[in-house]
Amino acid sequence: MSTEAPVGSFELVEEPAFTTPWMTVRKGRWRRPDGEDVWYYQQHPGCALILPVTVSGKVHLTRIWRPAIQQWCVEAPAGRIEPGEAPVRSALRELAEEVGGVCSDVQELGRFFVSTGSSNECVHIFLAVGVTLEQTEHPDPGEVIEPWKIPIEDALPAVVNGRIADAPTALAITLAHQRGLLRSSERQP
Repeated sequence: MSTEAPVGSFELVEEPAFTTPWMTVRKGRWRRPDGEDVWYYQQHPGCALILPVTVSGKVHLTRIWRPAIQQWCVEAPAGRIEPGEAPVRSALRELAEEVGGVCSDVQELGRFFVSTGSSNECVHIFLAVGVTLEQTEHPDPGEVIEPWKIPIEDALPAVVNGRIADAPTALAITLAHQRGLLRSSERQP
């Protein structure tokens, strides 16, 4: 895929338009031969998502209240990558924080941009196998999270029928299934 910019230039304004503890909204100028547009986008440090598969053959997800959409969402543990933190470290940290899990093996499934029209956020997706729940989960302050476990064989149908509507989680399940990595516990590598 080409990274060459189209005719014209894109110039970032040095000052952020808006900043929160979690993200920055930046202002950009798109200069073309026929004029100029102002554009805003979310600058994000990236996040890591980990799809936990327990030794008992369950996909261990979370049910989390999302104020932006005013509903509960079923999601895999995920969170922002801290400065200097490797994506896999972030994923394993989120596994411990959100479900109290540790795993025997972790595999990278890929990295994807979640909303290229409004953000530069990149999600690094991992699969954790052999997950055991060895500690108490400790979500971030303000998070309302409940455990949500589903048999491995029901994970992909839950994506198809819309029970799992979080796009990065749905992508993680689809990728793991397509690659033959989402199998019942007796066939786990």
